[in-house]
Amino acid sequence: MKVHSKSWNNIITEMSKWNLGTTVGGTIKKLCLAAAVYYLWQERNWRLFKNCERSVHELSNIMSEAVRTKLMSLRVKKRSAVLEIENIWNASSGIIWNPFIELEEPTLETLTRDFPIPKFSLGPLQMYFPASPSSVHEQDRSVPAQAPKSVIYLSFGSIARITKLEFLEVAYGLVNIDSPFLWVVRPGVVKGSEWLEWLPEKFLEEVGDRGRIVKWCPQQEVLAHPSTGCSWTHSGWNSTFESICNEVPMICSPCVVGQPIIARYVNDIWKIGVLLEDGFERVGIERAVKRIMLNEEGEEIRQRISRVKKEVDISFDEGGSSHRSLKSLIDYISSF
Repeated sequence: MKVHSKSWNNIITEMSKWNLGTTVGGTIKKLCLAAAVYYLWQERNWRLFKNCERSVHELSNIMSEAVRTKLMSLRVKKRSAVLEIENIWNASSGIIWNPFIELEEPTLETLTRDFPIPKFSLGPLQMYFPASPSSVHEQDRSVPAQAPKSVIYLSFGSIARITKLEFLEVAYGLVNIDSPFLWVVRPGVVKGSEWLEWLPEKFLEEVGDRGRIVKWCPQQEVLAHPSTGCSWTHSGWNSTFESICNEVPMICSPCVVGQPIIARYVNDIWKIGVLLEDGFERVGIERAVKRIMLNEEGEEIRQRISRVKKEVDISFDEGGSSHRSLKSLIDYISSF
């Protein structure tokens, strides 16, 4: 197969001719193959032409989120697809979950009742790949030298796209606040644009040294940096857990299917972030930033996310839930 295609959709179209069947399992195989081809080829080009390198863990997260997003957006008959997924689960030898038990215990109890097969809650998986908080500041200089917990980090993932109007509202929202920020603008994230051509006139002059825009940065390292005080995120599952593991409160702007549910958990249930109820709108953006960065509410949110992180740490200690699940998984596999 040729790998000259610039579009993941083109790769999927080519792979649709492969004899992998039309079942959900076959579809997942096609999406996994397409993601591997596309992002490994992209990584090769980035290393050759942009002098930019991502870790295996980062690439794995990008690919898994891409497959999940594409699968959720496919136009299939929902009932038949759900039934097929149920059949696959029931026929499997076991399921590995990313979360840790304490965070989603009621949901996991329901799934255990509905699917009586072995389950192993090993997460958050990000804990197996801890970030180095010094690498960004000393090498990449992505986070401006600022006071502790003062920088807003904005990134809307590797897949999500926004409109020109939404992009402008984000920009005007950043102009209207005083906080320093690091904004990751992925090329092509704005529909119909190359990169920054739709920034408001004199935007860079108005924000001056308190803001920096980059095409990519090592997210885990940025979140681990002591200057980072808030993560404005698309509410992807991996990004959410990376924020939790680094005790960084979130502003949530869900973009695609599945992410609004995660954002609701962050805002309404765990209460470790703020959901932009009106979408990308400058007044709401300014209000959300103040709630987290300036108001007493922000300190309460930090305390709650710190408590969640302590629960994560306990789950990974010897005898904790994730530690027990990992040991159970090893014993289960060894029994075959």
